[in-house]
Amino acid sequence: MSLYPYPGDHTATFPPPAVLGSKNHHPHTLQFYEADPALLDHLTHYIGAALAAGDAAVVIATEEHRRGLAERLLARGLDIVHAASQGRYISLDAAETMAICVPDGMPDAARFAELVGGVLTQATAAATGKQPRVAVFGELVALLTGQGRYEAALQLEGLWNDLAKTHAFSLHCAYPISTFGREEHGGSIAQICAAHSHVMPAESYSSLADDEQRLRSIALLQQKAQALEIEVAERKSAQESLRRREDELADFLENALEGVQQLGPDNRILWANRAQLGLLGYTADEYVNRPFGEYHVDRDTFEDFWQKLMRREDVYDYPADLRCKDGSIKHVLITANGRWDGDRFVHTRCFMHDVTQQRRMEEELRERNRELSAAVAARDEFLSVAAHELKTPITSLRIFAQLLLRDARRGVGTAPERLESALTAIELQTSKLNGLLTRLLDTAQIEAGLVRLDPVRTDLAALVRSWVGLQHIGADHQLIFEGPEQLHAVVDPVRFEQVVTNLLDNAVKFSPLGGTVTVELGQDDDGGIRLAVTDQGVGVPPDQREAVFNRLHQAHGEPHLSGMGLGLYITREIVVLHGGSLRIEEPGDRGSRFVVSLPPSAGDPESESAA
Repeated sequence: MSLYPYPGDHTATFPPPAVLGSKNHHPHTLQFYEADPALLDHLTHYIGAALAAGDAAVVIATEEHRRGLAERLLARGLDIVHAASQGRYISLDAAETMAICVPDGMPDAARFAELVGGVLTQATAAATGKQPRVAVFGELVALLTGQGRYEAALQLEGLWNDLAKTHAFSLHCAYPISTFGREEHGGSIAQICAAHSHVMPAESYSSLADDEQRLRSIALLQQKAQALEIEVAERKSAQESLRRREDELADFLENALEGVQQLGPDNRILWANRAQLGLLGYTADEYVNRPFGEYHVDRDTFEDFWQKLMRREDVYDYPADLRCKDGSIKHVLITANGRWDGDRFVHTRCFMHDVTQQRRMEEELRERNRELSAAVAARDEFLSVAAHELKTPITSLRIFAQLLLRDARRGVGTAPERLESALTAIELQTSKLNGLLTRLLDTAQIEAGLVRLDPVRTDLAALVRSWVGLQHIGADHQLIFEGPEQLHAVVDPVRFEQVVTNLLDNAVKFSPLGGTVTVELGQDDDGGIRLAVTDQGVGVPPDQREAVFNRLHQAHGEPHLSGMGLGLYITREIVVLHGGSLRIEEPGDRGSRFVVSLPPSAGDPESESAA
């Protein structure tokens, strides 16, 4: 029974065995197919014709195709088992063969020549025809293109062509047309076709009955190709436009001045732009893919924010405090909503507005308002105290003036004793009033920064000793001066007299009758001047030792110890203007000790001009 040609086959485009096996001709044919039956029909004709002619056949195919081919050959009455026993029918698994010949993704020429060349030599020796020929079907290239490895498939086609230079065989390759389904595959399919001597189109074309149908099919295919080219060009244009828009959007978000980020379903940060990273001071590697809640100072605030998003709420200007890399805190307002795919949460869209500076300014304004309120309260208190302190001497002056005026109106001469008492009281109250006014004026000048010093070389020992002597007159206290006969310093003598007077007045006022007030004056080893006034009075509570130097502050609330609270304030400001300091030290069991320290330059006579 002859197997070539087979009744009912329409394979006129397939070269007959005599051509395929002719001497000095090694056809390398290529078949594209759409479905396995078309491939198996051609293989059955191709391999069956060779075996029926006494030639050999080598099939390197998938298990499914080898099994289908064997079934068809047996159905045609060809004893392939006997042919295999003669060595004329060799069937190899394509996957196993490829594992040997293509070990690292690309064909190995030496392994291919050794394995496949050996099989061809064996098959050629077993052929029994007049001119021994070998018909080969190889499916290695189809497996490679199925994996997307088109370059490897093309190299393997070249190895088959190289092998044809030393062995007599005809080779039939087959590719599923579906493996070239994209536009970019056009170059690959053209190169593969160029590596073959004959190309067979897929069955939808080759099965057409006559040339007229084929011409019509070609026209339709040309129209489809033209339409496809136009569609591809339009798609490329649309894709390019989309790409530009995506680039613009990505640039807009990445380089926006506001912080932008995405959070995944587990609140992990999926992406953050430069502004957000810069806001908190992190790099992308340090920030992205970490839970956003870790950066919130108040975890409850974050949980409340997250629950709103999970309830599909749109969140506007949600206040939050975020911890920066350097440990500082940024105050932000978060505007966010979620992207949902049905019931599945995809990610958030979060926009961060930094209000740290605004919050700082608001706090500064609040603090300024508090300071202004305190200043207004202090002013009111100052005016109240000043009015009260001024009222006392003015009232006394008015009373004594009224007494003298009444005597004059009656025409009655005022008794000398009465006149002396009234004039003495008037002098005392006038002196007191002058002191109050002086302190008020000094305070105003200090607050306005108008106080100026006129430093000259002054004998501080003489100055302090004279004021201690004045305090002795009519005093009910023991005043002791301890210091050198002379001690020169560069100071403003008028202003420094205020320092000494205020400290002595303060010590006397807060000392018990008969108490001792000690004034010490000396020079330190470094040339600095030290003046200390120690009393045995009620003392200053430890928590009041800085506050007593504040304007209007009174450490004691007893009525007989009241005053305007300006003396120590003015004293310290004068000392500071001299470059020195005024402090309270522990005097011992009872009383207070105020210490004035002037810098060495004040004790150096040569520094007078510099002062």
